[in-house]
Amino acid sequence: MIVRTVPKAALVGCEIGIRKPSFPDAPCQAQKSLLRLQLLLQVLLLATFYGRSYKKQCYAGFSRRDHITSSQRRDMESQRLNAFTCTIGEPLSWDYSAVQLQIDDPNQALLHFLDRYCLCDVSPGYAVMLRGPWGSGKTWFIDRYQDKLRSEGKRPLYVSLFGVSKASDISDQFFAQIHPILGNAKVQKTLALAKSLLKGTIKIDWDGDGKDDGNLQIAMPELEKWASTEGAILIFDDLERCSMPIEDCLGFINQFVEHDGYRVLVLANEEAKSIARDSGFAAIKEKVIGRTFQIKPNANAALTHFLEEVSSRKAHAILAERSDDVLAVFHRAEYDNLRQLRQAIFDFSDIWDCIQTDTLGQKIEFVRRLLNDVLTLSIEHRAGTLTVSDMNDLGMQDWSKYFNDKEKNSDDTPLSLKELALNRHGLDQEPVLALMASAYAEFFGQGNLSDATAKDSLANSNYLANETTASWRRLWYLHSLTDEEFQAFSTDVYRRLVALDYVSEGELLHAVSIMLSLASQGLIKKTKKKMAAIAKKVVRDSAAEKKIDPGSSGDRSGSFSGDGAAFGLGFTGRETKEFQDFFAYYRQQQTTARMDMVRQRSIDWMPMLEANPELWSKHLVRSVNDESWFSEDPVFAFVSPDNFVEILCRVPTPTIEKVQRSLKERYIHPHEYTKWKLQELPFLQKVYAKLSKKVKSHRGPISLSKHSLKTWFLPGLEMMIRDWVSFKSQLGNASQSQAGQ
Repeated sequence: MIVRTVPKAALVGCEIGIRKPSFPDAPCQAQKSLLRLQLLLQVLLLATFYGRSYKKQCYAGFSRRDHITSSQRRDMESQRLNAFTCTIGEPLSWDYSAVQLQIDDPNQALLHFLDRYCLCDVSPGYAVMLRGPWGSGKTWFIDRYQDKLRSEGKRPLYVSLFGVSKASDISDQFFAQIHPILGNAKVQKTLALAKSLLKGTIKIDWDGDGKDDGNLQIAMPELEKWASTEGAILIFDDLERCSMPIEDCLGFINQFVEHDGYRVLVLANEEAKSIARDSGFAAIKEKVIGRTFQIKPNANAALTHFLEEVSSRKAHAILAERSDDVLAVFHRAEYDNLRQLRQAIFDFSDIWDCIQTDTLGQKIEFVRRLLNDVLTLSIEHRAGTLTVSDMNDLGMQDWSKYFNDKEKNSDDTPLSLKELALNRHGLDQEPVLALMASAYAEFFGQGNLSDATAKDSLANSNYLANETTASWRRLWYLHSLTDEEFQAFSTDVYRRLVALDYVSEGELLHAVSIMLSLASQGLIKKTKKKMAAIAKKVVRDSAAEKKIDPGSSGDRSGSFSGDGAAFGLGFTGRETKEFQDFFAYYRQQQTTARMDMVRQRSIDWMPMLEANPELWSKHLVRSVNDESWFSEDPVFAFVSPDNFVEILCRVPTPTIEKVQRSLKERYIHPHEYTKWKLQELPFLQKVYAKLSKKVKSHRGPISLSKHSLKTWFLPGLEMMIRDWVSFKSQLGNASQSQAGQ
């Protein structure tokens, strides 16, 4: 089977294959004649259909005022005729299934002009500027056009003006492309050394009398003369980043255009400050640049290229399958920045590698939402409209606000860039994100997603909810529930709440905040006053049964950051008076439970000072890797000063030294007010007084440990006490001053 293809230019964007039909083993002459006639009719029909459009293309690039010679007209008409002429002796048939429509290119008209400009035999006498903002795809466009020029037998030479401070830098780049071997950095260093050795004047003493009788000039040929650019198409990129004055750079480029007749393409971002503030740019541009065109981002073609760079096969498959969704986010952002698109694609690939499981790709709605989230946040983050902190706040959305018209912003209030970005992508109203907002903040802030965060995010995702998902989590996404689901989940949350099933601080606060909000909106039978009373009773009963969460040392918020969220989800109606009153009551009961726990633990902790000083010390100061019982709890308020002094007098010097270092680290910043530190001040004062008395009353030879207590432990303790007394006095004076005002 023989296939021929009509020239692409002749078919105006289409490609039609011509296939030779099969013949019987011994065709008669009549059959052959009939097939020839059929072929002739097909060719005539095709010529009639495409003739006019192809004739226009034959004369493309010539205006009505251009003079076309007879030879040029004959050549073009001959080319047109040859495109439709087939050998009559070889019957052919059309294969219409081979038609392939080309993807629309927003720069198609520009490509046609560049073809005429670069391929025409007559020197145009001017340079062409391709302009566009940062990330619009200028370099990407010109890289692909260079490939086309090479396929046409042309020689493009590309130069980046970024950081170029002198004309010789440009010549060096040309030289490196024309002579790749001689342009190698190592070869250049060798040639430079040889040139410096050979170039110069050697003085010669002919008769040996010690006087110079003549000079011998030796010079190495300038390598720059070898770098002939004749016949090349010169491309200068990053004009706005050139370190040379813009007018000097364009003046250098003008030599190629005006004197040597080169075709020159200049790529620039005319909006850059380096060009905008150059007062002489407009004047010299008029002399050098004959035509200026705006590059339009070709997101479709760029996406196809970017996907080839994605190394993760699963991420690549998702991106390729949902390319329309990718482009929808890109166009919705309205930045037209292809660099942002490329980085967003890589971000999705990276975050997918952090969370992927064997079955995750089958969760279609989850994948769709994750793709939308990552692309949106990546593009807006790189555009400077969304910070990592803003991403964290997405998880603090409160659906209860949308029931209250008073809390809605006035239409007359101008929106900030952040608000406009959120509004564009629909993130300004209770976004049901694929992952926790804190997970996105961690990824874009640290460049990675920890295994723990990934696990929690998947467990908390509403898109992955199943029969094991907690009812309060389902209620948090209120607007995604049906009436039946809402009734079932709200009933279950209330039942678990009054049954004291919610022991975790985060779960309890979520359950109470949701029920209070539902009551205030009239979505459950309980009034908000009644619901608030029930919630406080739950806390009292939990404390009585030792079920209340005492919280971690130094983190009263339990498993959430701050007092506004838990598990990456903000508490519903957290700013209402009802929730604030409940929360204060809960903190009071929690503190009491916490102090009871500290009192009990202190009984087991003090003996460790003799048995295991290292472990005793770890519980006293904050540690990243080890559990600390009392790093920010007033444990010494429950320790007997007499017992502590007795132990100090029994332990060796290394243990005393460890105690002092631990106390110093514990109170290292006295100016940072923390209530629990001041609660330990009476203990420290009593220890100092009792220990000083015990040391002074000692008679006879003193041991090394007693000497350590006397010479450096007690003076150090005295200094700590003095600092805290001074700070307490300053707090008292400040309080009195405020009260007087």
